[in-house]
Amino acid sequence: MARKMYWIKWLICIALAAVFFLIPTSDIYTPTLQRFFAITVFVMAVVAFNFFDMAIPAFALPIAYILFQVAPPATVFAPWTGGTTIFMIIGAFVFSNLLDECGLLRRISYWTIVKLGGSFTGMVFAVFLAGAILSLLTFNNGYMVEVFLAYSVCVTLKLTKGSKEAALICCAGALGAQGLVACTYYPAADGLVTAALAGMLPDIKFGYFTRAFYNWPIFLTCFLTLFILTKFYKTKKLKSAENMDEFKKKYEELGKMTAAEKKAVVCSVILLVFLITSPIHKLPSEYAFLVLPWIMVLPGMRIGTIQSVNNIKLGVLFFITGCMSIGTVGVAVGLDDMISVGLAPMLSNLGPFALMFAFVGLGALANMALTPFAMLSGLSVPFCQVALDMGLNPMFSLMCLAISTAAVFMPHEIVCYAVLYSFGYIKMKDFIFMVGLNTIITFIIMGIIIFPWWNFIGLI
Repeated sequence: MARKMYWIKWLICIALAAVFFLIPTSDIYTPTLQRFFAITVFVMAVVAFNFFDMAIPAFALPIAYILFQVAPPATVFAPWTGGTTIFMIIGAFVFSNLLDECGLLRRISYWTIVKLGGSFTGMVFAVFLAGAILSLLTFNNGYMVEVFLAYSVCVTLKLTKGSKEAALICCAGALGAQGLVACTYYPAADGLVTAALAGMLPDIKFGYFTRAFYNWPIFLTCFLTLFILTKFYKTKKLKSAENMDEFKKKYEELGKMTAAEKKAVVCSVILLVFLITSPIHKLPSEYAFLVLPWIMVLPGMRIGTIQSVNNIKLGVLFFITGCMSIGTVGVAVGLDDMISVGLAPMLSNLGPFALMFAFVGLGALANMALTPFAMLSGLSVPFCQVALDMGLNPMFSLMCLAISTAAVFMPHEIVCYAVLYSFGYIKMKDFIFMVGLNTIITFIIMGIIIFPWWNFIGLI
């Protein structure tokens, strides 16, 4: 049966790609665009079904673009040679790995659980808040730490796989890991967007507070989702976290804060101050990630070792550059024009309120096939073009895209969600219900809080 399902999944990948060859070509939907869509969707479907390590389809994507004459090598590999984005992302990975290696992230995680996890309801929110803190400290690169924290909580509390208790902890871990990306500084994602828009809107910049300024109500979305779930599952009647002693023991075993951890805190503060004061000193924010992580691995610093560099997940890194290639190649072959021409007539009669939901909805649909990085890279230019055509601030469309990255329903849409689901502690129906509830609440919050806020600050 398992072997049969394996081949069925491959047939689904092929069928999804074949659909684009059934659509007649035209002056707008050219044969080159046809091959672009077929290759992109096929590779992303392979990623979604997890046939190989992520590095393999990540390598295959740009190579396929070249072999099938979608774009020349210079365009396909522009993410590696066209700027500092990919090296900024590498620096951000090294930085988060150093915080993990020196033990600072574990200390923060255990401290949060010990202080807030006295009841099961408290444990749910403790897991979420630990993830929120890790997101802020690692600039959304510490999501795997949060995923494994949620897993360790399930194991330590001896929760039954598939139980509602385990599902709640997994949901808290998922929202803590990626639920706040729309309202927290995310240099990897922002770098993809600025790289995609370099030729169209070179002045678009994302500061440390850009996402938070526009999208701060998203934090309320995650908090409200967990609050409703704890009421729905009546967590007050669930047994308390009776194995809390295990977490206290782990926290005590860490002992006093080490010199390496103290240095890591100082470096984190320096990095944060640099990012916050970027509008004053006028230096690009990526400079911090190009310099500071490498100072931290110098022998005299003793914060971490070369292991923090070796621990960079090459599969994830190459997948990010592959997603960046989707954006550069898509623009080169006319994807932005096709979407702009195709969407403009449909969206031209919409007011800003309806357009906001249309942007987020389209981003959420694209996210099911393209993953967040690919969706951001591929849709930034056409969405901005639609906004400009309608006389709107392009940041309006970019913030809608940012919100859509967390508007998900299935675990395959975000890598860390797929990892968390693979542990087997949450059933598919529970995952769809819980994360889907967060998506529905997101749309409600957009209508009653975010849209009025955007009007108030003049974005619309």
